[in-house]
Amino acid sequence: MTKPTRDPTTNMADALERVVDAGQSLFLRRVELVFVEGIHALRAEGWVLMVVPFAILGWLFVVNGARSGLAMQLPPFAVDVGIGLFHLAIAALLLRRSRAAERSR
Repeated sequence: MTKPTRDPTTNMADALERVVDAGQSLFLRRVELVFVEGIHALRAEGWVLMVVPFAILGWLFVVNGARSGLAMQLPPFAVDVGIGLFHLAIAALLLRRSRAAERSR
């Protein structure tokens, strides 16, 4: 009995098809995983997505109101520089605090 011979191009085409199918399957599984993890994160910390925009908007209104009020009595550029320096000072204090917390761990 003789063994049936296979065409090498058919074997190569079959192998290539399996590789493409595996790649597509892996891609779809990854997309599904990212989607499920995104939904889980949204449910777990969805309140952050609701609160943060309102907090930022509120802060902008407060800063704009303070600037407008102070600009009536002081030069506007001085008010802008003062508000900027105030924010830089707060950022420096928060950065120092976070680095001190990291060192204590």
